Amino acid sequence: MSRRANAGLDPVMDCLTDLMPLAFAVGADLSFRDLVRSARSEVLDLVRHRDVPFGELVRRTATAGQLGRFPLFQTVVQLNDGPESGLNLPGATAERLYAHSGTAKFDLCIGLAAENEAFRGFLDCATDLYAPATARRIADRYRTLPASVLADPACRSPKRRC
Repeated sequence: MSRRANAGLDPVMDCLTDLMPLAFAVGADLSFRDLVRSARSEVLDLVRHRDVPFGELVRRTATAGQLGRFPLFQTVVQLNDGPESGLNLPGATAERLYAHSGTAKFDLCIGLAAENEAFRGFLDCATDLYAPATARRIADRYRTLPASVLADPACRSPKRRC
């Protein structure tokens, strides 16, 4: 979530975001449409409290038993739908490179970034928790999700291909 309340600050400081931990029930009886409504309600409630920094939220809620893992959540979904940033130099071309630090910041991170009127996706995971084949299955299922829910947003059964 953007931590910038004034869009006029965009030219002054580029990326200023914070995490927004969501918690809501996901059941087999919920359609994707119902799930989106639930998530939307939770997001709007969190936006009303956006002035509480994530670090403060962790300090208020984390217990000693949680300190060995990332606090409050283990999965992150990122969406960078803003315009591509990068160099714009006369007579030169530039492309965005995706470098990896070699360590996962979260147990599982699914990311989408706007690129050439489409989205580029990535999946990052803790290798001590996810085998490569498991990570590939997660990525493959996430890739099919948009087409499935667009075809039938009222689908309720996770066992039936929608």
